[in-house]
Amino acid sequence: MHQSIAVKNMVCPRCIMVVEQILNDGEIAYDRVVLGKIILNQDQITDEQYHYLEQALEKVGFEILDDLKQRLIEEIKVFLRQKIESHEPIKVTEQIAKLTGYDYSYVSSLFSQSVGTTIEQYIIDLRIEKAKELLKYDDLNLNAIADLLGYSHPSHFSRQFKQQTGSTPTEFRQRYSLKR
Repeated sequence: MHQSIAVKNMVCPRCIMVVEQILNDGEIAYDRVVLGKIILNQDQITDEQYHYLEQALEKVGFEILDDLKQRLIEEIKVFLRQKIESHEPIKVTEQIAKLTGYDYSYVSSLFSQSVGTTIEQYIIDLRIEKAKELLKYDDLNLNAIADLLGYSHPSHFSRQFKQQTGSTPTEFRQRYSLKR
């Protein structure tokens, strides 16, 4: 049996590398590290190892999540980030209910209370952040970006982008593009 430790703010492949280095430095045996989670080789780690891990993670901006509800919220955040990054469609209600094993309305309420925003707004925020990245670093046209991010129509993407950022995608690209 493997023990897993949920880690808050571990959101990218570089984060995984940092956590693996911390585990190696602390001589803590682990099976693997995935976004938001450390899967250990053993059922338990010593109190000394746990304390070391907690302090080392905190120094680099991570936090061990002991609370079951916080673990659930972090699992949802990681899942949504992965879906946006992989450009997979998100069927929020059914996928999150399946992921968590809880009724979507319960999870949605818990998420809103904990994060201060709805799951839907969180997804919009993630999409807009990804859109900004694509507009800055990529030559994709707006139709392609809208499609990649799962918008049903480019005009919906443009409206939502302007609502969130105060500028149209075209204005944003002109102002911030690094592909000039």
